[in-house]
Amino acid sequence: MPLTAALAVVGLLVLAGSAFGADQRVVKGQDDCDPVTFTAAGVPCIGDGRTTIQDLIAGAQAGIAVDKWDFSRPDFNIDAGGTITFVNEGGEGHTFTRVDAFGDGCIAVVDPGGVIDNPAVPDCATFNPATDPRVVRPGGTQTVRGLAPGTVLFQCIIHPWMRSTVDVRAKGDHGGRG
Repeated sequence: MPLTAALAVVGLLVLAGSAFGADQRVVKGQDDCDPVTFTAAGVPCIGDGRTTIQDLIAGAQAGIAVDKWDFSRPDFNIDAGGTITFVNEGGEGHTFTRVDAFGDGCIAVVDPGGVIDNPAVPDCATFNPATDPRVVRPGGTQTVRGLAPGTVLFQCIIHPWMRSTVDVRAKGDHGGRG
């Protein structure tokens, strides 16, 4: 009986926490990279994914959001001043980059048609996924703080179809998405 009561209290606290505020959110970066074909192409990949690098490139160049390469929260809200923790649960590197507008990524081979004509960030010409500090390696995390009220966009600048739209709300405004 005490265990049941303790579990009920924990459950109520979890529900109450989400009802009283949205000052913390976790976004997971996910993919399905096949370590054999990715590593053979010089793209580090760990894990046991099943999508070959050839299939990823073909889908991306066809303008298709490649299945299983996504952010776990494509649209959500958070209180102003809250914390977003990006966790890379995939097998290859991803970014969770704040952008002014969604656009192409910085790697031409995984952009529609294999070209970058509308980059999401202005510094694509110097972007190197092997050394850029914005790249979160598998198992790594990134923390975003200090967002002001309004709509904020995040995109993986490697895989440009990985996107999140965040409604940053003034404290106390709890309507909308969670």
